[in-house]
Amino acid sequence: MSAVLTGQVTASSMAGAIEPAALQDLEAVQRQAPRPPSPSPSPSPLRSKFGFVVVVRDDSNLEHLWGALALVHMLSKLSAYQTVVLTDLTSLPDGTSVQHAFQSLRARVHPLAKVSRGENSKNSSLEHRRVKHLQDVQAWSLVEFEKVVVLQPDASVYRDIDWLFEREGVWAARHDPLCTMDSKWPSAEIMLVQPSDEIHRGLSARITAEHLAKNTFREIVAEYYKDRDQEIGLLSEVEADHGQCMGNRIPTPYRNMDGTPVTGSWSTPAIVQRSGGVEYTWLASGDEHTNDNVCFSTDLKQQRILARGHVINVCHYHPLGSYWRDHFCRAAQRAVRLVKLLKVAAYCSDDCYYRDVNCDIKASP
Repeated sequence: MSAVLTGQVTASSMAGAIEPAALQDLEAVQRQAPRPPSPSPSPSPLRSKFGFVVVVRDDSNLEHLWGALALVHMLSKLSAYQTVVLTDLTSLPDGTSVQHAFQSLRARVHPLAKVSRGENSKNSSLEHRRVKHLQDVQAWSLVEFEKVVVLQPDASVYRDIDWLFEREGVWAARHDPLCTMDSKWPSAEIMLVQPSDEIHRGLSARITAEHLAKNTFREIVAEYYKDRDQEIGLLSEVEADHGQCMGNRIPTPYRNMDGTPVTGSWSTPAIVQRSGGVEYTWLASGDEHTNDNVCFSTDLKQQRILARGHVINVCHYHPLGSYWRDHFCRAAQRAVRLVKLLKVAAYCSDDCYYRDVNCDIKASP
């Protein structure tokens, strides 16, 4: 039977019909109109009115940094637009300047805003979240851009998402960690927003210990836009979803001529937020995520498990495990000196990653 691959699921508004006729039964997936034409000609990434924003914090195991390197490398291949990295890091462990490392990947580096401690900072967890989210809303202060797509360093972009900039208003991925396919809640981790000094001040004013004691960051952002009478459009699951939700549960745009889905895995989201993993900490309260990103990571120890009497790397079974690794290692080869970062060098060794041999890499003299 012949099959047809439909166009990218996109929209310029919340309403619209799905074309062609074979997709008329996909309202639950698409929820939007067909893709508008790509911008032509492609704008210069240095002077574009659109861009991506990623916040990279100085965490002890550098996973935010490594994730951002992989993500920026993906965007440099898939997008016509530039990425802005907001970070409080100045150098990598090998001594390389962070600015130089990301510039080699066609990204700009801006310093992450410094936030003073609150007057009532006895609750260290609330204070940590307050500082973190005041830095997160810095994306709204980048008024040199007309629109920005906010992404997290633990995300993967699997195909072109420049069509997102053609949409009007604010858009977000669905907050659906339980993979129910019917979530009406926006996520603050993947958003299309219009930077504005007014919105930046308004959001910042709501990031207080008092608010965070009762609400998550995404709830604060959603409530702020609701108070502005501004609806947040929701991306379909094939456009953006959690890594643990990947699989045949997401309806595919690839259809047989009779409208039935083509058998197989044809519904990988364009943006995947964290890979998923054995411990789903998103079930806990609050905004923190710690160990549900096992395959978008350089930690081979976490990836190797005992199964049926043999040690295997579970990320060899993940559809994006090798994809993330390839982008990370290509970025690392351009941006850092692997001979001084032995853990990274081992992860990027094919012998070590795929066959678990020659992992004891020695430093070069």
